[in-house]
Amino acid sequence: MPTLKSLAPIALAAALHTSGAQLPEQPLPGARWGFTAGLNQSTFAGEGLGATSNRHGFVGGVVLVTPFKPSLSTQLEALYSMKGMKSLGSTSNTYATLKLDYVEVPVLLRGDVPLPSAIKPFAFTGPSFDFRVSCGGDVAVNGNQSGRSCDEVQSAFSAGGSKLRRYDMGWVFGGGLGFDFHNRRISFGARYEVGLRTLSSQGSSKNRALSFMASVEAPLPRRTGPAGSS
Repeated sequence: MPTLKSLAPIALAAALHTSGAQLPEQPLPGARWGFTAGLNQSTFAGEGLGATSNRHGFVGGVVLVTPFKPSLSTQLEALYSMKGMKSLGSTSNTYATLKLDYVEVPVLLRGDVPLPSAIKPFAFTGPSFDFRVSCGGDVAVNGNQSGRSCDEVQSAFSAGGSKLRRYDMGWVFGGGLGFDFHNRRISFGARYEVGLRTLSSQGSSKNRALSFMASVEAPLPRRTGPAGSS
């Protein structure tokens, strides 16, 4: 089955081909800004994790789309993203959840496929620079749940001779469908972020996050020259 990783480069290649075939007189679309929000399903990838489950959390923030070709744009975002993982115990009411929240700055290349229809597909890919702003955890043993502060989480890593990293970097693959409504761009899409750094100074665990998001974008005012200028 095709995945976001495989579909995003295909859609971007189609946008590149179409953009290269555009007539020179076709006007360049204006820049847009707006808000995006959705749901994270996050986990870790690495050795020795045992039975795991996703942590579900919020992801959202602001987005700026700046076209440089009729079908190609840069997409800059600033997001708050709730990540982590649930480690499952021997019974259904025994588990531990590690919570890592980040401010993320994805810098993406976006391709919009120009189809003769109201709904148009798009795809994007690029790096994301992630800065951890909080952490914590929950531990449940036979249904008795207790919380863990960020200091306690970091002390647990330190006790094992490791250090929880504050900065992460990932690579994002994604796409979706967009349409115009009352001079606004509405879009719905999904993305997958692959963490490129280990979560701690020792070990192999890295972030993974599948996100489902919706966006509303409005055009930025175009700059105009002085009155009477050509």
